[in-house]
Amino acid sequence: MRQAFDAPWPIIQANAIYFCSSMLSLSDNQHILAVYHSQVFDMLVGKLSPSPDAVVRATSSAALGLLLKSSHLCHVKVT
Repeated sequence: MRQAFDAPWPIIQANAIYFCSSMLSLSDNQHILAVYHSQVFDMLVGKLSPSPDAVVRATSSAALGLLLKSSHLCHVKVT
């Protein structure tokens, strides 16, 4: 349990963004998706690009995959 408190801040941020992406990918609420999808996407791209930490890049990549998959599913539902 102590390891969670000793984690570097970029890893904590990446995990928080992953959690947000997971919640958004499960949401059926179009209003929530419209408001937060682009914000979380922008944060992910900002974290993914410059980070030298492999854990941050891997977590951000997985979260980005969730968002892209959910946005594709939302687009398919609408059309």
